[in-house]
Amino acid sequence: MKTEYIHANEQVIFITNDTSMMPQLMPGSMLSGHYIETYLWSKQTNGVFAILLDGGIVLIRRVKENELETKGILTLYSDYRKNTSEVVTADQIHSMYMIDEIMKQAVY
Repeated sequence: MKTEYIHANEQVIFITNDTSMMPQLMPGSMLSGHYIETYLWSKQTNGVFAILLDGGIVLIRRVKENELETKGILTLYSDYRKNTSEVVTADQIHSMYMIDEIMKQAVY
């Protein structure tokens, strides 16, 4: 299932659709993020990001290890303990957004 997103100038609004970032972000939460220029991707760590992959897949994940500059990979972490980390390569990434704000938190 794809995460929904809406463009508004350089801000983008994302609506989560899975449990990968629970308990911090429940499915249906609305998040605001800003666009990260391609040349700055390798500098991004210690935050929650929306990573848009080729094919329209959007992953909302935490970035702790960024080896885009040295190895061409980015390790993405889920806050949900049962999920494992994911590694994506630089050529899989279409765009990247840093999540700035939880605009609406879904309640279950």
